[in-house]
Amino acid sequence: MASNRRTVGPLVSGLVLLIATGAVAAEFVVLGDMPYGSGQVARLEAIGESIRERGFPFAIHYGDVKAGNAPCDLIPERRDLIYGLIPGRVFYTPGDNDWTDCDRAGAGGHDELARLDLLRRIFYSRDLPAHPEWRIARQAPDYPENARWSYGGLQFVTLHIVGTDNGRHEILKSDVTKALDAVDARDRANLMWLDAAFDEAAGGGADGLVAIIHADPLDIRYGRYRDRPCTRDERTRCNPYLAFVLRLRERAGSLDKPVLLVHGS
Repeated sequence: MASNRRTVGPLVSGLVLLIATGAVAAEFVVLGDMPYGSGQVARLEAIGESIRERGFPFAIHYGDVKAGNAPCDLIPERRDLIYGLIPGRVFYTPGDNDWTDCDRAGAGGHDELARLDLLRRIFYSRDLPAHPEWRIARQAPDYPENARWSYGGLQFVTLHIVGTDNGRHEILKSDVTKALDAVDARDRANLMWLDAAFDEAAGGGADGLVAIIHADPLDIRYGRYRDRPCTRDERTRCNPYLAFVLRLRERAGSLDKPVLLVHGS
């Protein structure tokens, strides 16, 4: 994978500020894995005041708007909090706490696929930020959470890749076959969307590409399967992120420009 040596990312109180320098002139804010509790709600409100005062063009939240065992009924109010960071200029990609883990007892014991449908209605029924010069696109209608846009010479893309082994494990309430079918379809859609972002970056002469996902692609529950791809015949005893990592590495090498992957923990 290409490494963006011209990007600096200091971590301050849960806020990641990424400032591209050199040939790439863009500033943007990325944050995620919060708020997990009432204290972090107050912190996030303070962060919102700071980033609005500093005039950042947009913010990206890479998922987990609540703790894994917190009630999933918190999602609507967390949506308002996240989208209020910079009104009309926030991009959000889900985390596992936001839907796959909603089948946990503490989170409400919901069917995770039903929660994903609800999450999409709650977060993505609104129009994307209205900035024609950013060339904003959404992978609608089936994957509205996947977005791409251009800003400051960079191509940005969000991809719906979550923890809990990308939804391949801990399926407690949904039909397991149906849930794994949904993961397979989402994986295919993510690869198509990633390719589209790289194609646009190459065709548009971007100075680099920034990909944002929720999951840490090295955090695999069953590490002994790290080198085994997921297939139709083997859907759980496999590396749930391998196909994405290999495609990202391939496309980054072909682009021959700085590529930054931002993810949660």
